Amino acid sequence: MSAPAGPPGVDGAEVAGPPPGRRRGRARTALAVLGVLAVLVGGGAALWHGTNTAPPAAAAARRVPTPTAGSDPGTLIVSTTAIDLGAAGVRADFDLANVGDLTTQYQVFTRTPWLRLSSIGGSLAATDSVRVTVAAVRSAVPAGATSGTVVVAWDGGSLRVKVSLQQAPGR
Repeated sequence: MSAPAGPPGVDGAEVAGPPPGRRRGRARTALAVLGVLAVLVGGGAALWHGTNTAPPAAAAARRVPTPTAGSDPGTLIVSTTAIDLGAAGVRADFDLANVGDLTTQYQVFTRTPWLRLSSIGGSLAATDSVRVTVAAVRSAVPAGATSGTVVVAWDGGSLRVKVSLQQAPGR
């Protein structure tokens, strides 16, 4: 019984391996590895050359989005990186602005137990801004000079705002 017609590996045709006692050539293996890498890095079937097999379905279907000329991803800035509430201040604001060309999701958080925030995050369109209020629960602040940190995080990075204050003993 003969093997079906067609290229090896297609439509159930037999695929012949190397002759007994002989290994595949290193050059052919290297080319196959390079072909796979080219598809993975290049993002498409156009780079799948040098083999008699079709590109993997995932490689053929994957399309890498091309950014529009001049578009910048969402980039956030804050109006200040330090807030001093002094000896009596309880709350203060800082502004958060998106100076990029794309809408950006962001989070605002703190691990300082005596700080409270007016926002935990959201979506900020290009060129938009939002005001975040930071409040200190003075009854939970230890006596003396102390500080805490508010973090603004998004896909493009993170920023920190230091909040410091002076707490009188027994307050």
